Amino acid sequence: MIPLILPQPATEWARALLAEDAEVVVWWGTSVECASALARLRREGALSEE
Repeated sequence: MIPLILPQPATEWARALLAEDAEVVVWWGTSVECASALARLRREGALSEE
């Protein structure tokens, strides 16, 4: 999910996959995993508060 939100190495692949089938099914914990990934990127300096 993160490559669909932020530019990542897998962004183009994720967008192409989404374009093929826009119906997305996610795990109940996806929001937690996304929050964790965003926090990690922030800690690593790859993501600013803006």
